[in-house]
Amino acid sequence: VWTAQIGEWTHTARIWPIVLAAIFWLLACLPARLSRQQVLTGLALIVLAGVIGREIWTLVSR
Repeated sequence: VWTAQIGEWTHTARIWPIVLAAIFWLLACLPARLSRQQVLTGLALIVLAGVIGREIWTLVSR
């Protein structure tokens, strides 16, 4: 089920804002010298916010 969902996300353009936000987060973390835990927490929050935002957008745009 999860692989089908991930495949569906990558086929739509809606996942790209999440990917770009994650890349910018990683680039921002490089000079900041954050711990690995802080970096992973930030990534998790970005993905979580992206997934929740996508679900809300799907509900609203119907």
